[in-house]
Amino acid sequence: MRWQGGEATVAGDRWELAQALDNLIANAIEHGGPEIAIAAESASAAVRISVADSGRTPGSRWRRPWPAIALDRLAGRRRHGYGLRVVRRIAVRHGGEFELRRGRGGAEAILRLPVLAADRAR
Repeated sequence: MRWQGGEATVAGDRWELAQALDNLIANAIEHGGPEIAIAAESASAAVRISVADSGRTPGSRWRRPWPAIALDRLAGRRRHGYGLRVVRRIAVRHGGEFELRRGRGGAEAILRLPVLAADRAR
């Protein structure tokens, strides 16, 4: 992941924002292809974070490996749900937006979150 947008501050619940990003990345890994691109940029009033996957090849069954899920359960870690509805709900709760674009080459999930007013003035 590469950030070249300068400093930008987003206000909100850090755990929910981390969950939203985790969900986007986990969904790309679990439901998309083996290659994932993460991009972030700061626009005038928002931070835009994009997670894109390369799409599945015909007949592939790319999923999170069962041993990783089993190890999580044995360690007592619960999966908190990787649903994109969770991402949408968190985005709205923080004054942002969530968009999913699907195409032949995979999918791109876009999370936009407003930056604090002081950051807009820079």
